[in-house]
Amino acid sequence: MDAGKALFTAITLIFTCKAQAELSASNGGLGVYDSHLNVIWTQDANLLNTLENSNGYSATINAIITAVPTIYDTPNVYDNGGNGVYNLSVGDFIAGGKVDWWAAQAFVSYLNLENYAGIHSWVLPSADTACAGNYCTNSQMGEVYYNEEGGLAGRGYFSNVQAYGYWSSNQNASDSGSAWDFFTQHGLQYYDAKSFDFYALAVSGQVTTAPVPGAVWLFGTGLLGLPGLMKRRNRR
Repeated sequence: MDAGKALFTAITLIFTCKAQAELSASNGGLGVYDSHLNVIWTQDANLLNTLENSNGYSATINAIITAVPTIYDTPNVYDNGGNGVYNLSVGDFIAGGKVDWWAAQAFVSYLNLENYAGIHSWVLPSADTACAGNYCTNSQMGEVYYNEEGGLAGRGYFSNVQAYGYWSSNQNASDSGSAWDFFTQHGLQYYDAKSFDFYALAVSGQVTTAPVPGAVWLFGTGLLGLPGLMKRRNRR
């Protein structure tokens, strides 16, 4: 092997190892640690549906609504009286894990109350509101989709990734009745009405130290043993 080829191979290996090292299983397998963004994602990219299947749809949704009955946002036409207060109902959820934007917010708040995976700082991922379309890598989902091996495109570290839209935490500044989202089937970031039904993937926010894996993270959650079943109409 000549010197040039050897150097190219070494550089390739360095960048390959770096990419592979950016994501790793954490928190007893319930999370994915992203060392590039220094955050933890829920490993299950359709966790709400998993909980619905395990505990019953009706009981799961009712538990979320009981724990987080109200979402506060920028006043818009969908709010109760347009005053920035939105009261949740079963109509904000669809069996299978789809939710409107308010229900997505309620779901991540519920994960915090339940201390899911030993974490109580879950949020919806942030968007790059200066970028609409493909290759918006300054958004959290754009970064893990485009730049990290085993991420949302390769799905190596995540389970149950849906080829559809996922909500972000960001409202649309020019239209408070809409919010930003990210589509995993083609890597597109855009915004849609908050009433649309997409999926919710939670991220922990910044962590100060690398997470310690272990079964201890399985304890302290109240997400088990919920019965029931209910369906709703898809608004889209």
